[in-house]
Amino acid sequence: MRQTRPLILAGFAALTAVAGCSLSTDLPTTHLIGLLTLDALQFQDTGYVTSPRAIFFDQVGTNGTVQIPNSNFVVDTCQAGAIPTDTTGPRGLEHVDAGPSVSFNYPDGTLSLTPDTAISGLITYEVPGHPLLHIAPGSHVTLSVPGAPNGFPQSSITTTTVTAYDLGPIDTLPADSLRITWTSPMGGGSAMVVELKYASSAQHAVADREIFCSWTDDGEGVVPASLAAEWKAAQPGSRFVDSYRWETTIDNGQNSGLIVLSQLHRRKLTFP
Repeated sequence: MRQTRPLILAGFAALTAVAGCSLSTDLPTTHLIGLLTLDALQFQDTGYVTSPRAIFFDQVGTNGTVQIPNSNFVVDTCQAGAIPTDTTGPRGLEHVDAGPSVSFNYPDGTLSLTPDTAISGLITYEVPGHPLLHIAPGSHVTLSVPGAPNGFPQSSITTTTVTAYDLGPIDTLPADSLRITWTSPMGGGSAMVVELKYASSAQHAVADREIFCSWTDDGEGVVPASLAAEWKAAQPGSRFVDSYRWETTIDNGQNSGLIVLSQLHRRKLTFP
């Protein structure tokens, strides 16, 4: 399944578009769903920042068409294509009231997330003013939902955000297939996405294509030779790599489910 950049809001729905990971079997399509997304971005080489967002919706109203990816079951795959431009997120979700605010606890304290309206018209719960919060990889976080009458029930979920990693050297002139390595996680349950981006011809001043790879998070993946040849033929100076480690945590109730979707981004601009 396809993951967009970033996975926040748009990604969990867009993952259903391309083979590469499994959908969660823990949440039937009749559930009320609460999804907290945490996207950690590197900040001035001093650490990572995130902006927590939560959405609450009724799977019945979508006929079960919005399904949640499961990072525990990933099929290794790579494909090449144009870099997607639509990252506005899913549309037409039936919002479910979770209360006037929900609580987000992380190592620096507890914050209230209140209803906001995204560009796509989707109602999200966010910290007022959308500040960037400093957060260390591997932090313990908790989402607490007070619940609302005829809405989402009172519930909570606690998890640990994904750990940091480093990408190994990436060859820009592979003779055959292209092996990519990264720092393996301490535990299991996470997955990796690596996107090799490049300008495909002299007519493009910036990157217009990508090789999108979704891999089990075991420390290495291989880009097939047929795709590695595109990376090799890219316009000089146009190449860069976006990547992220991601993980889903699911807490399934009788009629509702809470999910935390955590990911951590790294970008690589220099090559041997």
